[in-house]
Amino acid sequence: VFTAGKHSSTVSIMSADALQAIVVNHTHTYMRGLSIANRVWPASLRGKQQLCKDTETALLGISGSDILGGSGSSSHVICESCRFVSNMRQCIMLTKGATLDLQKCYVHANKPLWCGSPVKINGGATLTATNSMFASNEAYISSGAIDISGADSELRLHQSTFAQNLARNGNGGAIAVTQGAQVSISDNVWFTGNRADNSGGAIHVTGSGSVIEAHSNIVFSDNIGTVGGAVAATGNNVHVALRQTHITGTNRAFRGGALFVGDDAALSLYHSAVTGGHATNGGGIFVSVGGVANLSSCTLTGNTATGSGGAMEARTDSSITLLNTSIQGNVAPNAAGVRLEFASSLEVRDNSEISGNTETSLFDSRWWESESAGKSASGVDCAS
Repeated sequence: VFTAGKHSSTVSIMSADALQAIVVNHTHTYMRGLSIANRVWPASLRGKQQLCKDTETALLGISGSDILGGSGSSSHVICESCRFVSNMRQCIMLTKGATLDLQKCYVHANKPLWCGSPVKINGGATLTATNSMFASNEAYISSGAIDISGADSELRLHQSTFAQNLARNGNGGAIAVTQGAQVSISDNVWFTGNRADNSGGAIHVTGSGSVIEAHSNIVFSDNIGTVGGAVAATGNNVHVALRQTHITGTNRAFRGGALFVGDDAALSLYHSAVTGGHATNGGGIFVSVGGVANLSSCTLTGNTATGSGGAMEARTDSSITLLNTSIQGNVAPNAAGVRLEFASSLEVRDNSEISGNTETSLFDSRWWESESAGKSASGVDCAS
């Protein structure tokens, strides 16, 4: 157990074999220059997944009051210029109302064997990351970098980067949000090159009450998931609100190359651009099973579907509303602009435009060689 004071100097823990590195309980702590690297599980404890349930198994475990919302003291830890590198154990566990501020920190190439994501937040705890990088982390059946769950748990991201993180057989290449957790993202946060074998190449959000709010130059680029190359949102009372967000590069998925909204979840997209998405259905956005997508002052262009819905596709009682939004220059064999199926609806308002999209099925197998190829009036297709 280690507790650092206000004037702590650089601390390094490398290749030690103890179970835990640092545990903070009911304490306010400041750490600067902490480095934990190349940590593995003691041989005698490998394979005992049940040990992953509390802070004593994480390299940095922080716990607040034993009773959430109770009168006991909480923990507030500030970690400045800290590094968690190449560990095969969970790096950070934050729980029971504790608070952690990561400032100029580096979380890189960590691959927990059994304990889920490198960073875990639950029990009403709050993590704020500023000017920090989460890169090349990997987890199995969990998010590649951060897993946050539970009502009153919060994640706040500012001026940070998530790059090349991987969720093997899991959801959320960079971040998974579940069970009513709250996430706010602002001021130049980048998600690039993340991958999830399942849902949400960069971010997966599910569970009633879960919310993501992002604004001010948020970038999603070159992320890959099975559904939702950049972001996937599913479940009743789940809401994703993105403002001033650039979903660009080549985000890829089977459905929803950029964004997937399903199972009664809601998406609000404002003053944003979706470009370069690629999917079988819904090259830019796929909305399904009661999902709702509201777009205001947005641009969808350069998205591609190999099946249908070059820009957007909605299925099974889903709805799309466009306000002052442009859908142009997208490509698909059918409905290069928007495809609607199974009682889904589209409302186009306030100078929105769907035009100049390329429906490749209208032409022969060498359609691209024709000077007049591919310009349909709208690229909207409605099916039963």
